[in-house]
Amino acid sequence: MRIVKWLLVFEPSQPRENLFKLAFSQITLYELKNNTLNRDVLQKLLAPQDFNHNDTANQPYVLIIDEINRGNISKIFSELITLIEPNKRAGADEALSVTLPYSKASFSVPNNVHIIGTMNTADASIARLDVALRRRFDFIEMPPKHELLENIITETDT
Repeated sequence: MRIVKWLLVFEPSQPRENLFKLAFSQITLYELKNNTLNRDVLQKLLAPQDFNHNDTANQPYVLIIDEINRGNISKIFSELITLIEPNKRAGADEALSVTLPYSKASFSVPNNVHIIGTMNTADASIARLDVALRRRFDFIEMPPKHELLENIITETDT
């Protein structure tokens, strides 16, 4: 487990209906279409309020994509797949940026963004892993550590 520094927390939590018209199910990604997302409410919620970007410019940020091998990598990353390479990130010798299609703003991936993709290696879909994905990620096997569960008391133990 890692400690997470939340930049914004809502107490109490915001109802989904305020932001998103559809119910959530078990899919990993939701396309945020104009007819389902209330962008005005989202913009007000995320508007900087005592948040100083200079204080967090060098802080590490982590993006975790669960079961990355099950997704369509070209749809998840699009042209950003090239920008996640260490030598193509902002400030690097071969830094690249793209123009975002809607805002027309220039975008590059900063060095303090770390991407972790999880996958189940027993899953047959790992064989279909995109070559682009294989080239840009290091693969670290993390077998189960059963010893971590030895002192867990279950309902059947009581």
